[in-house]
Amino acid sequence: MSDMSGNMTANLVDVVKGAYDYIDDFRPQTKSIRYNYRESTSEMTFLIEVPDSRKRLFGDIKIPMSEGYRVKEMFALPEYTPVRAAYDVKDGYITFNPSELPSQDEYILTLNGDVDPETLKEIVHLKAPEDPKRKEKEDSYWVHSAIKKPGLMKDIYDDMKVDNVDISMQVGVQRCFSNAIPDDALEVFDRTRELLDASNEDDRNQVINASRRRFQARRDISTSPAEAAEIIRSLATADNIQDYIQVDDPFRERNINPGQPEQNIFPENISVDVTTDLSLDQQAVDGNIIFRKKSFQDFVEEKTDNEIL
Repeated sequence: MSDMSGNMTANLVDVVKGAYDYIDDFRPQTKSIRYNYRESTSEMTFLIEVPDSRKRLFGDIKIPMSEGYRVKEMFALPEYTPVRAAYDVKDGYITFNPSELPSQDEYILTLNGDVDPETLKEIVHLKAPEDPKRKEKEDSYWVHSAIKKPGLMKDIYDDMKVDNVDISMQVGVQRCFSNAIPDDALEVFDRTRELLDASNEDDRNQVINASRRRFQARRDISTSPAEAAEIIRSLATADNIQDYIQVDDPFRERNINPGQPEQNIFPENISVDVTTDLSLDQQAVDGNIIFRKKSFQDFVEEKTDNEIL
């Protein structure tokens, strides 16, 4: 049995490997584990054979249990009858007295518990390059997710799944706004920013000059600067941007967050969160997150032309 003490996955893998050492006559035939990457939890299942013989009178079913784990449920097979057997949890082990179990030969025992997020990072590899592949009409962001050391995991688990593997990336949208918003509107925003800066400097002459430039600029738009800014911010909502984001299978779109620009009228980037599931049958997945930037730019241009100018 290899020494994995230096690996952060040891506290999970050893639960199953250690069970072979301690169950002895009541050796598990099947074991599985299911992680929830997003919630940092896991669920571990053992199929334990307890022959209805004199062996039940000697020894205990003793399974090492990592910190944070607890018994979720136990069933007797083949009817899946719930088992309410007493057990002890002490010094890192869960112990059953086999003589107190029902007369069936096989049982399913499920443990669940919390997992350190750092441990999950040692189990799953994520990659999402910051720079996209740029084309004239769209930007493509490649994303990758995979189970690390799948050969080792196959040696330990008959079945392993990792649900809700989330990846977040920043998708650039600034050029879509700066290219689509009319120069007259952009000039108003620039002059408004100059006026605010001058006011903060408490220089009367600078305030007067900045105010005059802002007044001249705003004559070319049909709304106030505040209304124009609000219109543009409304274009950067998740509902609007979602129509221009395409997510390749087996990834799924989870969330789009344009954030709240504090100094700028429109965001530089939006956060796009995608998710997928991994297993020993699907150990690695790749996909592209595509931003149809030209179509989104056309949408922004049409809206600002109609509602601001």
